[in-house]
Amino acid sequence: MFITLEHFIPIIPNFRLIHTSIDRSGNGSTTFDVDGQTFTGNVDKNSSIETTVLIAYYEVLDNVVSLDLGLNIRNLKIDYTITSAAETTSDSISETIPMLYALIWASPWPDLIISGEISYITLYGNTVSDLTPK
Repeated sequence: MFITLEHFIPIIPNFRLIHTSIDRSGNGSTTFDVDGQTFTGNVDKNSSIETTVLIAYYEVLDNVVSLDLGLNIRNLKIDYTITSAAETTSDSISETIPMLYALIWASPWPDLIISGEISYITLYGNTVSDLTPK
């Protein structure tokens, strides 16, 4: 689900709000390690991932080539529980990640559009990126 607000006031950025929610559960016979614990046999897994993204951007170019630049503020929430006959572990993670944002769009011929969107940050040796061809 997303909503975009574009307006005509040049000093105020445009906004896009995006929300995604994924819930997953399942069970099966397996062996794997999580946080130093080994799960063997019939294992139940339940997880949910929820992201809320606020993008504030400016339209730098808006003609045959369109370029939007801005800031992507992403809130990521992950919850999981893993249970076997001998072990149970669960954890929750909630982080807000600021990222640089760019969207480029070109139409070299009528009815042909080439575009892509990127959000990216590298901090303390860790990289988070989101690339979307459109």
